[in-house]
Amino acid sequence: LRGGGRWPLPALVCAVLAAYTALQATPLPVRLVSFVAPLNAEIWTRALVLLRETRPTWIAVSLDPGATWIEALKWATYALVFVAATAFAQRRGALWGLGLVFTASVTAALVTVGHGLLGANKVYGLYEPLFAPAAWHLGPLINPNNLSGYLTLGTLTGLGLLLTRRAGVPVWIVGLGVATNVGVSVTAASRAGAMALPIGVLILGVAVERRRRGGDDEGAVNVRVARWLVAGAVGGGLALALLGATTETWKELWDQNFEKLSAIRWVAQLIRAHPGVGVGRGAFESVFPAHRNAPGNLVFTHAENFPADWAAGWGVPVAL
Repeated sequence: LRGGGRWPLPALVCAVLAAYTALQATPLPVRLVSFVAPLNAEIWTRALVLLRETRPTWIAVSLDPGATWIEALKWATYALVFVAATAFAQRRGALWGLGLVFTASVTAALVTVGHGLLGANKVYGLYEPLFAPAAWHLGPLINPNNLSGYLTLGTLTGLGLLLTRRAGVPVWIVGLGVATNVGVSVTAASRAGAMALPIGVLILGVAVERRRRGGDDEGAVNVRVARWLVAGAVGGGLALALLGATTETWKELWDQNFEKLSAIRWVAQLIRAHPGVGVGRGAFESVFPAHRNAPGNLVFTHAENFPADWAAGWGVPVAL
């Protein structure tokens, strides 16, 4: 960071969570783990009974230390990404960063469209997913929720560029990029993504209006022009979505099946059993089957809910 400046707050939060996660995976004395996580300690001490092995004297809080170490590495990486982004913004300015995010999202959208036009069943012709993605869902991000969320981020970034005179890129290019993102985001048929997009646009509009009323609109385009630009870009994207959507797209969007959300109820049982320090970040997939109340071979890797996932992995205090 320039001038030895402080780390940005998000980087500090991620670094602290990375350290805490690494501590969960670190072997500690049995007595200490028994004090902070009695059930975790009981599971570890009973794990070798059938093998007639001696009880371990050092155990980890996490019930899947290997997965927890991976999570610690992830959160350390998130911290470094925030530091790198801050340093980049100091040297190049925020508009460069916004431009990179927007360009990357439009590229992802175009590559997804390209795969659809070619009828490809492999990502870049190299990787074949273990499941069969629906038409127009295959691209750099093969999960429609991830794809829609990423394109929504790019859409909001592009709208921000549309609303400033300092973008340095012709307005029509940015508008086309926004429209492309919106169109592909809707055809991804993610119900959560379809709801997040209008909510994000609404929040952006409120934020822009507050800045304008506060007199902090230097470099912004005229209000009337801004409204037309946003309406044109978003409306164009919705038109592209209507043209590109198929019967299967609408079927997925209007699907009333919310069975996966029932996992939240089951996660509550897991949280009640491990309230203090959790089962270890990343250990959810290994531990959750003991608390699942439904038959079948479905694998739940996450809780489908951020707060519940945090409480299960890190414990209630850290989640709060």
